[in-house]
This record gives sequence, structure tokens and C-alpha cells, in this order.
Amino acid sequence: NEICRSDIFTPRDFFTSVNAEIAHGTLELRYISNGHPRFFLIRGKEIEGLPEHGKPGRHLPIPLNPETAYSAGSFRLQKGDRLIFYTDGLTDMPKANQKKVISFQELKEIAGDMIRHDPKMPVSDLMRGMLKTVSEISGVEVVPFSRNASDDDITMICLEIEDQTAYQENMLFPQNLNDLSETLSVLYEDIRYELELRGHTISELGLRSLLTESIVNAWMHGNRQEPGKSVRVRRRCGNDFHLEVTDEGQGFDFTSVPNPKSEENLTSASGRGLYIIRRYSDTMEWGDGGRRLMLSVRKHHEDIEQAHVRRTEKLMRLW
Repeated sequence: NEICRSDIFTPRDFFTSVNAEIAHGTLELRYISNGHPRFFLIRGKEIEGLPEHGKPGRHLPIPLNPETAYSAGSFRLQKGDRLIFYTDGLTDMPKANQKKVISFQELKEIAGDMIRHDPKMPVSDLMRGMLKTVSEISGVEVVPFSRNASDDDITMICLEIEDQTAYQENMLFPQNLNDLSETLSVLYEDIRYELELRGHTISELGLRSLLTESIVNAWMHGNRQEPGKSVRVRRRCGNDFHLEVTDEGQGFDFTSVPNPKSEENLTSASGRGLYIIRRYSDTMEWGDGGRRLMLSVRKHHEDIEQAHVRRTEKLMRLW
């Protein structure tokens, strides 16, 4: 209402928006849409468009009605729920060549066909598949972060409430370095096969480096190579690949690890493992006082996307 009552808009000006927030403790989703396309809530094989007609959370574009009594819609999410938000650039894509727009029902059918083929498809794959299908229907080329031959900009955002307890776990009790090397080889092959099956694009060098550096670091520096102590390895594949490595050591101050690239540390072997892990992972965190390493690697790794993100972050900081 403050925006609507301001004097920054002429009578012909308007914009659409959708605002959504999730309470992590209760998984309650609250949302307000102002003339924006309905977003998809996907639960299992069922697809719902929110906000629904005549229900809370659905309003005209801003500032067409300056005296609106704004309301928010709400929905209690569950594990496995997937959300896809998109701008009307997606549905308007066929305008130039086909002289039509894609209706909500048609877009819903595109998503439904993909879900029927693979009910547990990660939302990141579902979103990419929808974009590819609409591009083909429209006869235009759209490559995320690279090329858009349509007449409008396109933004898509996806979210998934993943089951963070759905880990596969291995307990390692290495007796010596040779024993650990053999175990690592078997573990690497198992994980590589699983990632390939799920379409992850991490390189063999990247995966091998992450496993070797994280597990050897836990055994050597955490457990001090004591045969009776274990190294727990947990992994989970969804939209990203998640890896946790936990040792039974005393922990350490992970905030004071020296920079292995500095001149005084170039000849030191210490610290290089963590640098390599950072190099091949997208996120890296410590828990349990430095005894548990948690990292993730994105399923689709594109250098052009990383450059786009870095440029965007720089512009946002300037703004």
C-alpha cells in the first residue's frame, strides 16, 4: 500500500510480483501474488497452481488498486514437495512464431507428462525440462545464462523440500593407508555409478579428489590414524550431491586454517586438502567442532552460469 500511495507511478504504470516465504520449523508456505502467473506446487504426481482463483493471496498488479486489503495465502509443505515459480516470459515465448501464448493448463500438462514418466524427478531437472519443451514448442532457442531468442526475459526459480535424512551411510575402520586406499576405490566406484545414473555432471577427478581428501583428512588428522576409530561417510543425491565425513577426533579450529596459496605456505603439505575440497565443491561447512565436514556439489555445473552469478553478485553489491 505504501508503494501504491507513492507518487513514483503514472496512471499507466504497473508491475507484477510474487512474494513467498517458508517457515523452516513448520514448513508453512505463505505467499502473496500481485498479477503474477500462478506458481506450481507439485506433491507426488499432483500439480496445483497457487494462488487459486478467489482465494487469499491473489491480487491485481501493483498499483492498479491502491486501496487493496492485501491477504496472504498459506500452505503446509511436506518432504518431497516441489515448487516452480516463473515469469510470463515463459508462457509468452510462442508469441513471435506461433502467435499464441501457453495457458496455465498447457504448462501444467507439460510438467505432468514429465512427472508421470519420473514421479521423483528432482525439481531442477523438471524446471529445465519445462523450459526445453516450451522452447521447442515456440521454435526459439533458450539456453540458461547464455542465449534467449524470445522477445521477453525469462526467470524460473525452483525449490524442493528434500528429505535430509535419506542418506546412505558407510562406516570405515581403516587399519592402515593401504586398507584405506582399497576402501576408497570401492566407495568411489559405487558413488560414481550412482551419480552417473542420476545424471550428475561432476568430473571423475572432482569426485575422486573430494572423497580422497575428505576421508584421508578425517583418518589422518582427525583420528590420528588410530585403528579403533571410525570414519563415517554419508551421502545423499537429489538436486545436488551431498557428502558428510565425520571422524572421532578432538576437532579443530576450522576458522584459522592457513592459506596454502600464500608464499610462506607454498612448500607446506598441510592445508592443501581443504583447498582442493573447496575447489571441487559448491558449498563446504564444518560441524561438531571440526569433526564433521559437510559439502555439496551441484548436479548441473556450467562455467557460464558461475560467471553470470559472479557478475550478478558484484552488481548487487554495487546496488
